[in-house]
Amino acid sequence: MVYSVCSPVCILNRLCTFSSLIFLTEASVEVTLPLKDIDAMENDTVTFTCELSKPNRTDGKWLYNEEEITVSGHFQIQTEGNQQILVVADITLGDKGRYTYSIENVSTSATLHVGGECTISLTLG
Repeated sequence: MVYSVCSPVCILNRLCTFSSLIFLTEASVEVTLPLKDIDAMENDTVTFTCELSKPNRTDGKWLYNEEEITVSGHFQIQTEGNQQILVVADITLGDKGRYTYSIENVSTSATLHVGGECTISLTLG
């Protein structure tokens, strides 16, 4: 967005000149494709992806249940053009919850639902 302020300067009401100041402000980043909820099983690898209005932004944060995520063998964070990507490897029941990507004054969230394997044994008799 561009703002311009122009004001005249006159000397003895005869010679007038104009000076102006131009202010440039960068448009805010927006989430153009929000995160989506994911249903997964234990030991799966899941990928959360959202899209921003501006490419190559590396100043955002990924959160798990409001706590900032750091890169590890379990969590990988990637930026590819406008996409922000969180990969959660080898998930467990402890990984279920709310995942959020936050940048500037905007954020998007989704829930990871994790199901475990279920074994049923029947005794007939």
